[in-house]
This record gives sequence, structure tokens and C-alpha cells, in this order.
Amino acid sequence: MKSLLRRAAAGCAALLAMLAAGAPAVAAGPEPPVPVLRWIDCGDGFQCADARVPLDYDDPRGTTITIALIRKPAADPAQRVGSLFQLPGGPAQSGVRVLRGSPPQLLALLSRFDVIGFDQRGTGASRPAVDCRATPPSFFTRPDAVDADAYAAAARAYGLSCLRHNREFCRT
Repeated sequence: MKSLLRRAAAGCAALLAMLAAGAPAVAAGPEPPVPVLRWIDCGDGFQCADARVPLDYDDPRGTTITIALIRKPAADPAQRVGSLFQLPGGPAQSGVRVLRGSPPQLLALLSRFDVIGFDQRGTGASRPAVDCRATPPSFFTRPDAVDADAYAAAARAYGLSCLRHNREFCRT
């Protein structure tokens, strides 16, 4: 029995190797343009910029969207180590607002970095913005106080509304 399994495994491996070797190389498509960031002062020692990027990286020369960025430059450029990107997570939290609202003590700890935040596509100051035209169910309800079926139905309705009104974001 072991011999039969080994022969079958070896045969499958050989077949996969032949198929992989015979597969044509896929031509790389055009590279998306690299956005040029023009940082401008936006108050309280922060700088802001907008990046124009492809909506769909499979179509890098197609429709573009704007991603909003903010940075707190290193306190002493001579001591600068590099850049540190922060993303607060989600759903749909504004990285621009989170960085702007960071405690000064945290920014002091990171003083050797340019700290950069951004609003994910469709959120905050990035454009176009996602508009689900519905109110999401609360993510902050105590689990024991939730009717699971009603919550699931509300979440599904919200998701379908987002999909219906924002297809351009959902297919990329």
C-alpha cells in the first residue's frame, strides 16, 4: 500500500513539474505611475499630501483615486533614521486623524522618524469616499446583549448596501 501511495505521489509531482515547465511566461503589464507627493504645511508641525493612485492595479493607467496622507517630520533631520507608517486598523479609521491626535509624548518617542499616516482608499479625506447610505450595526455592543440573528441580518444589509453603492471599490 505504501508503495502505491509513493508511486502516485511521485507521478503527481512529475506531472506538476511538467505542467509548470510548459506554462508560458505571463508578460508583465505596464507599471503604475509612482505618485509625486507635494507635502504642504497643514498646521501643528504636520505636513499633508495627496497621492493619486490607480483604483485597480490590474489597470494601472485607468481610473485613479486620491489617498490623503499626513506626516510629522523627524524632530531633527540630521538624526532622522527613516519613515514609519502607521495604520490604525479599522474598520475605516482615519489614519490622518489618528496621527494628528497622537499624544505629544508618543511623537517625542518617535522623533527620529518621519511618522506618516494615511486614510485608506474610500475613507476619511481620501477621494472618492465610500458612502454605504446605511447605518452600520454597532460593533461595540456587549455580546450577551445582542440577538445574533438580528445582528447578522443588520450586518448583511449594511454590507449589501455598501456593495450596491460602491462597486468600483469592491471589484479591485
